[in-house]
Amino acid sequence: MAGTDSTKYLDFNKADYDKALKEKKKILLYFYASWCPICKREQPDTFAAFNEINDADLIGFRVNYRDSDTDADEENLAKEFGVGYQHTKVILKDGKRVGKFPDSWDKQRYLDELAKI
Repeated sequence: MAGTDSTKYLDFNKADYDKALKEKKKILLYFYASWCPICKREQPDTFAAFNEINDADLIGFRVNYRDSDTDADEENLAKEFGVGYQHTKVILKDGKRVGKFPDSWDKQRYLDELAKI
């Protein structure tokens, strides 16, 4: 995958996402907008949580949402999961949605929610 060994939280690209689905990874999709103050504030906590979690079957993707970096694959993903606004988190297990969260999270909430899947 296109990430580094230092984190399992990556910028979205369809090839990596499709590979994660095929490998039945647990997936966090974070719908991020570059203009969103909540998104910007949450990202350090997102990275910190992923750097702390030691789960080879978990991967996260930062999906661009309604900003200048959003591509067609990201738009389709937002439609598929009914994402209505930025900083929404969607959790998948075995390719199926097991959670959708529109609220703001701190590092501990990431750790708690991701430990449940």
